[in-house]
Amino acid sequence: MILANHLSRKLINEKEMKFSYFFFFIGKNTDKMVN
Repeated sequence: MILANHLSRKLINEKEMKFSYFFFFIGKNTDKMVN
């Protein structure tokens, strides 16, 4: 059970990292378009 929690938490962290990188990438692109 603890191992499953650890694995699911790791997956969630990877998803959050991808989302934050995705939004960061969009933010950089919109900055370029505005400027």
